Amino acid sequence: MLKILLTGASGYVGKQLLERFIHAHNWHVVLLKSKNSPVMRRKHITSYDYDISSFDLYKIMVHEKPDIVIHLAGYFCAEHTRADVPKLLDSNIRFGTILLDAMAQAGITKFVNTGSYWEYYHQDGTYHPVNLYAALKKAFEDIIQFYTEAHSLRTITLNLYDIYGRGDMRGKLIPSLFEHLHSKEPMAMSPGKQYVDFVYVDDVVDAYIAAVQYLIKSHRPSYQSVDIGSGKPIRLDPFIKLFMRVCKGKILVQLGKRPYRKREVMYACADVKKTKKVLDWEPKISLEDGLRMLRSAYQS
Repeated sequence: MLKILLTGASGYVGKQLLERFIHAHNWHVVLLKSKNSPVMRRKHITSYDYDISSFDLYKIMVHEKPDIVIHLAGYFCAEHTRADVPKLLDSNIRFGTILLDAMAQAGITKFVNTGSYWEYYHQDGTYHPVNLYAALKKAFEDIIQFYTEAHSLRTITLNLYDIYGRGDMRGKLIPSLFEHLHSKEPMAMSPGKQYVDFVYVDDVVDAYIAAVQYLIKSHRPSYQSVDIGSGKPIRLDPFIKLFMRVCKGKILVQLGKRPYRKREVMYACADVKKTKKVLDWEPKISLEDGLRMLRSAYQS
């Protein structure tokens, strides 16, 4: 039985990924979770409460000896304050570095990392961080590169675009649109000229499964970074019209009522051709089909 150590299982993607691992693949999952996350007592799950200041991850890594480590945990804020900086550093640099070092000490060589398109402000393939969070994600990739070369790791980073799907409680755009559907309350938005690349959560989970299978087949030290999105960006103002048509409702949208976010990414588009070549993965669920599935879920 394949054993996977998973961080970030209490997050939106992590929850969906954990369910797939257990029900569809019958894999054993070792969870590293914060003390505040709910306890998961289920077959094929081993759970540890992680505290960066006192928890000995090195011992756990040697004891559990997972086949693959999947790293989803992190701390995100679009525009940080002074109070956010320690948590950003602890969650996005310190924790991940300890994780990699514990892997190296235990002889574990397969690692799936989670990145973000926020690292590419201009979306031209060159690195320009949108915010401090994105800069730290890139810094962590440099740390991964060191461990890949120095300790013969086989690693891949999945750069996630705008994920949507069932059970999303993160206050993102699409859940907010459903909340305003058939409501008389106006919804203030930016001018809506930015292009967004939406990808359904089931396709994202498929990408992580593909990454696991890629690492199982790979036997040479290597580092890859691929995009997980639709590759079909849509401008936000036409998207609102599409949403209302597919979901058969009316929303009082006030475009331009809110300013663009500082350093707003105006054009996001995943390079799915490279992902197809590396992982043999491409999205299966179109934006319209995904919205129809969500409409049914919200109506039930």
